[in-house]
Amino acid sequence: MAPPLSVVIPTTHRWPEVALPLGSVWPEVNALGAEIVIADGTGAALPPDHPLDRITWLRAPGATVFELRAMGIAAARGDVVAVTEDHVTVPSDYCRQVLAAHAEHADALMIGGAVVNGSTDPIGWASYFMSNIQALPPELGPWNAPLTGQANITYKRRLFDQHPATTLQRADLRAELQAKGLALNDPRIQVLHIQSLGLRGSCMHHFHDGRHVASVRRAELHGARWALELAKDLSLGWRIPVAAARVLVRTALRYPSLRPDLAASAPMIALLTGFHCAGELAGFVAGPGDSPRHIP
Repeated sequence: MAPPLSVVIPTTHRWPEVALPLGSVWPEVNALGAEIVIADGTGAALPPDHPLDRITWLRAPGATVFELRAMGIAAARGDVVAVTEDHVTVPSDYCRQVLAAHAEHADALMIGGAVVNGSTDPIGWASYFMSNIQALPPELGPWNAPLTGQANITYKRRLFDQHPATTLQRADLRAELQAKGLALNDPRIQVLHIQSLGLRGSCMHHFHDGRHVASVRRAELHGARWALELAKDLSLGWRIPVAAARVLVRTALRYPSLRPDLAASAPMIALLTGFHCAGELAGFVAGPGDSPRHIP
């Protein structure tokens, strides 16, 4: 029999990185008869004698996190498949909330959840404000954000009959399903995102992320739209301050309680935005290069 839920965790890091989500989700997985799928890009994400059952361990040394995520989704056997990252923890009722959300929203093929920041330093906060703040329900106004694509996303199995695992990470597919009312966000499904890569690591992460994103976007554009996007990417002098200001203003308006952390991390937001925009320019002009392999 298929388990009620599969929790997929891709990782490009050796043990004990994956111990963070594993330790928080395994007790509930075991109690519910669910399963965990570890998609491992190192071959050493788990110790050879790890004592936990209900874990499927897929090894693909050298694979990117995108390839690992697709591999894990394809191997999952659950009626509902939840995907998260190797640097999160989940609350003790995470699996029950995922299953409850899918039971209540029978037509929804994708349900995204909330991503709460667990990093405390200004660099970690800056990265969170740039990458994950839209996955936090706002304190002011409705939560109308796009679904997050990696830290906290869940699927019904019947979606896999229409779309292979390699396409499920595409933002345009999430947007299409959301526009049709077949995808939604549910704030009850939460993960705590704990990632601080340091100054150099954060700068390079945002450069590689920007390059990957822009290379995907480039493949979808032609003619005048391609030329317009190139002109925008070339205009770093105005694009960087505008993009940083957008993050600052939008966050300050929606999350009043986070304004002190936002102010403390503002210089880092400006710096990381510069690296992200530079990566977008590189990706649009020269393609992804090796950037997907540098995204944790």
